[in-house]
Amino acid sequence: MNIELSKKKLLDALEDLRKSIEFYDLAQNIDDEKISKIMYKVDFVISQRKSMIQSFEFCAELFWKYLKKYLENVLGCLIINSSPKNIIKESCQAKVISEVDSEVLLQMIKDRNFTSHIYKEEIAENVAYEIPKYYELMHKYISGLSLDIKKMMRDIDGVKYGREKLLE
Repeated sequence: MNIELSKKKLLDALEDLRKSIEFYDLAQNIDDEKISKIMYKVDFVISQRKSMIQSFEFCAELFWKYLKKYLENVLGCLIINSSPKNIIKESCQAKVISEVDSEVLLQMIKDRNFTSHIYKEEIAENVAYEIPKYYELMHKYISGLSLDIKKMMRDIDGVKYGREKLLE
């Protein structure tokens, strides 16, 4: 695969994930005065939880897909089984994520599956309670992995520009 195309796909995936998580952060900062203007508080809380769960589903999906691209494009891993759970396990084996965090991320994938395929109020409440922990973990890895990518891009650009200067 072309290195430039690979870098662009990786950066696009990171940007989509970052925007989705920023949207979640914005939703968490709505104050009570705004809530009362929008609708009754109870209805709003239920609506906000549903929105948070939808945002969570989207972010969880983008997160494991980003890990897959990172494994393939940065570490050069050959991924045979592209399931979300396998990508988390592969990321742990590649030392991209810790063992402890991989267990939490595997639970995150299970919770995403519950909310995507079965909507029950009790499950929604339980998952909504766990979502902030999942976002915190995704933030942690996005920060670390984006630093790795920036370094990799500088290295690639340095090699690219270094070769051009040699050819002059």
